[in-house]
Amino acid sequence: MEGKTMKIATALLMVVVISLPGYSQSKTFIREYTYTAGDADSKVTSRAIALDQVKRILLEEIGVYLQSTFEMTKQEENGGLKDLTKEQIQSITAGVTETKILEEKWNGETYYMKASITVDPEEVEKNVARIANDEGKVKELEETTRKADSAYAEIAELRKQLDEAKNENERLKARTNYEEASNRLSASDWFQKGYNAADMKDDDNAIVYYEKAIELDPNYSLAYNNLGISYYNKGNIVNAMTDYKESIQLDSHFALPHYNLGIAYYARGDTEDAIAEYEKSIELDPQYSNAYNNLGLVYYDRGQNDDAIAEYDKALAVDSRNPLPYYNLGLAYCAKGDTETAITEYEKTVEINPQYSNAYNNLGLIFYDRGEIDEAITEYDKAVEADPSNSLAYYNLGLCYDDKHNTDEAIMEYEKSIELNPQYANAHFYLGLIYLNKGDNARAVTEYEKVIELESNNSLAYYNLGLAEYNQGDNDDAITHYERSIEVDPQYTNAYYNLGLAYAAKGDNDEAIINYKKAVELSPQYTDAYNNIGLAYYSKGDNDLALENYERAVGIDPNYGLGYYNIGIVYYHEGDKEKGIRYFKKAARLGNSNAQDWLTKNGYSW
Repeated sequence: MEGKTMKIATALLMVVVISLPGYSQSKTFIREYTYTAGDADSKVTSRAIALDQVKRILLEEIGVYLQSTFEMTKQEENGGLKDLTKEQIQSITAGVTETKILEEKWNGETYYMKASITVDPEEVEKNVARIANDEGKVKELEETTRKADSAYAEIAELRKQLDEAKNENERLKARTNYEEASNRLSASDWFQKGYNAADMKDDDNAIVYYEKAIELDPNYSLAYNNLGISYYNKGNIVNAMTDYKESIQLDSHFALPHYNLGIAYYARGDTEDAIAEYEKSIELDPQYSNAYNNLGLVYYDRGQNDDAIAEYDKALAVDSRNPLPYYNLGLAYCAKGDTETAITEYEKTVEINPQYSNAYNNLGLIFYDRGEIDEAITEYDKAVEADPSNSLAYYNLGLCYDDKHNTDEAIMEYEKSIELNPQYANAHFYLGLIYLNKGDNARAVTEYEKVIELESNNSLAYYNLGLAEYNQGDNDDAITHYERSIEVDPQYTNAYYNLGLAYAAKGDNDEAIINYKKAVELSPQYTDAYNNIGLAYYSKGDNDLALENYERAVGIDPNYGLGYYNIGIVYYHEGDKEKGIRYFKKAARLGNSNAQDWLTKNGYSW
């Protein structure tokens, strides 16, 4: 096949319009390409080149189409997409679309390929905007395009060298290099498949594709970097770090793997090494906004808010359109108590990225803490509109409606939060509290059992579970859970008091007295506990100790009508009816209904 050169079969570009339910019209672009093989080509190298070229043609056409689409969208609605170049759109689009091979043929001299890419402008615009706001992803995609361009240019140069070779040694060397360059071109395609899979959260297939890219190009530093990211996403930090380090070994001037290695160290709690990697990343790429941002996060977690703010400001000096530093500035200013500045930073975040759900959520938190419940609800509603899977925002809506005594709406929001995140203990807790307050003790028990399953040391959950069981008359289980609450928190006054109630309900006044006394030991002003100590002694027939404790109760609170009523009962039953009635009247004047009913029934005024 001496003297044959690469050429494009200039077939007609076909655009098929498909209507998909719920979306704007999707467009399928179809292109054909025929590669005429050279002397050094095999079926494998010919296919790699044909695939690369047909993808380039498709992406160029789609880039022009999308750029015109973005230009027709208002600047404020697309977050600045109009400012992207056609080349940038092509690079990013390659990362969010899938090329489908419709037909391919090899006859030993030419490789024919027909391929398509389907785009839904609305979805692609969202994805391009998402990636355009992620500095690391943009760098990866631009590097992928650069690597494929480099491999293709090298193939063209090697073809020329083969044609001009003067001897067999030169031809053999050029052939070897040609095959390696073709492998690098194929590796770029496998890398792209891995990137697309990872973008779809399919890290298992992403790992397979990245490993294939590395098999074809063992020096593919970016593939090792992204292989590490997929392992990290699967929770395998050890493998991730190994791949990041291999990426660095292959390209010591590559900032991305240092940045990702910093993330891995940070996840392990190794903040010193995380700082070192982020600083190395910045040294290699002083324009790397996210590296400054993540360095700020380390300082923020250490409580060094001023140092964190300084790093976030550096991130914004490099890239004022990066929403992450604005969001994190909001966190840092909140931590410093400067909520007004925090509001400004969160508002800048959503101005740049209107889909930044957690920024709306955090704005809601500020308004909620100020008692501005309606304003908080407005922000939480924006949060769930931006991200319907934000379980935290639904939980916070539940708190708001709970505070407004709209329990039905609160239940709906808590249940939505739980539907999205069944492991969210707080949502189960407050849902249980609503059921407890509504008297639906069975459902309360279910929710608190779930809380305890998720948080085995939640003292308040054991306590509320005990309350629900006590309300159902299940005193033994109530005692078990009050005791577990106390075991977790030995200073929990109310748990001792309610443990006393449960023992009293079982007729065990001695245990009841022990626990009531523990309650007043922890809280000496606990009038109900003194009153119930009196009740327990009265039940045991010890009127003197009963009176002593009732009198302590009214001594603490002179308006404690129940205490006066119980004192009256002791005197009345001891035969001093006049004194007893006097105490009944005092209790009645303080609003005690038992005293009022008795006096009315027996013809007394008060």
